[in-house]
Amino acid sequence: MSAISWTRYRSFKEPQRVAVAPVTLIIGRNGSGKSVISRLPVLLASGVHIDAIDPLDLSAGGVIHAATYQDLVHSRSRFPFSLGAEVSDGTDCFEFETSLRYVTELRSLAVESFWLSRRGVRLLHIELTDEAQLTSPHPHYSVSHEGEPIAADVSFSGLLPNERGFDGVLREILSKALAAIRRALPPPSYLGPFRVEASRFSRSPGQRVRELGPRGERAIELLAEDQIRFGGDLVRGVSEWFSNALNQGISVDVLDDRSRLLVADHRSMTDVSLADTGAGFSQVLPVVVQHYAFRKQRLPASTLIVEQPELHLHPGAHGAVMDLALQTVGEMPPGSKPNCIFETHSEQIIMRLRRRIAEGFDPADVALWSLNHRESDEVDAIEDPLRVIKFDPNGDPDAWPMGVFEEALDDLTALRRAAREREQ
Repeated sequence: MSAISWTRYRSFKEPQRVAVAPVTLIIGRNGSGKSVISRLPVLLASGVHIDAIDPLDLSAGGVIHAATYQDLVHSRSRFPFSLGAEVSDGTDCFEFETSLRYVTELRSLAVESFWLSRRGVRLLHIELTDEAQLTSPHPHYSVSHEGEPIAADVSFSGLLPNERGFDGVLREILSKALAAIRRALPPPSYLGPFRVEASRFSRSPGQRVRELGPRGERAIELLAEDQIRFGGDLVRGVSEWFSNALNQGISVDVLDDRSRLLVADHRSMTDVSLADTGAGFSQVLPVVVQHYAFRKQRLPASTLIVEQPELHLHPGAHGAVMDLALQTVGEMPPGSKPNCIFETHSEQIIMRLRRRIAEGFDPADVALWSLNHRESDEVDAIEDPLRVIKFDPNGDPDAWPMGVFEEALDDLTALRRAAREREQ
């Protein structure tokens, strides 16, 4: 996935199209829409899955994306909204966008239009013949191929048209495009902002654990499976990260049908249960497991999303979390790099990213999305709903939002001012 697009989606009224880099950070104040956008790839994946029936699954990935379909529409209006993405399979580049309308009578979504481009050229356009088709169980669509009307029997599975309604060369191209879209948009590995609290024991590990769960609830189970059936290489990698970042390694202890994760306490020279350590250990564990499991090809996802990866961690460890994503991207060859998305409030994470760019990490592999972006406190200053910030080879950004990570400087300035006033 190289880009995503949307219009009239949630709090975003105007059309947005943003490139997704191998390392993408999302920043902004509370209520700016960070979580809405960080979860969008999860929702998109539900609509392009080969078995999709409804256009979107409001509980995709174990996340409640909205209470009702109408909540997805900007201002809950009757206007359509659209979602789309650009993907590349190494030889071809396809981009699609599907327009959806909330149908009050049916309490559901209907596909109003769809377009598909190939290498930047509009290839296929599908649109309802009239508004009455919105409530029809078998709606009729008009179809044009490269601008010329054609006859086709159109039906949709999720956000995408079924190729069986097309003939000849167009059917072959559409089949290739749909396959490329689905390969590029498998269900992401998503970790929400509240990971599961540590328990003393985990259930018996399943076979072929392929996901962590939105709260990281299967992280220990995946590690236990690795310890029992795959030689423990994943466990060793995760333990090495903990030793380097938090000065305490981990191990998995398998007891009968139960397993538990132990943390090596270097001060007492004993192993203690994860449940008996600070919250930061249990909150960061799924993040570390996610990245190492991806590197070991134990997760089928190509997009790794974490909201607040720094949760409950001492600021001194935030940089190590950023390095985790950078190393994941750096280890993968071109064409197979994941999309690592961090939604963060951490200044230390941003600074570690800038440092690594200055030390040689390719800035082309990095994007920072600033939501509700303002660069001035002037009354007439324009607020950009989403600004993509790029970094130069020195790690310097080409723009910066006003009021973000300035609190420490403001407090230091006020502290020095107060000290001078006391001396007078």
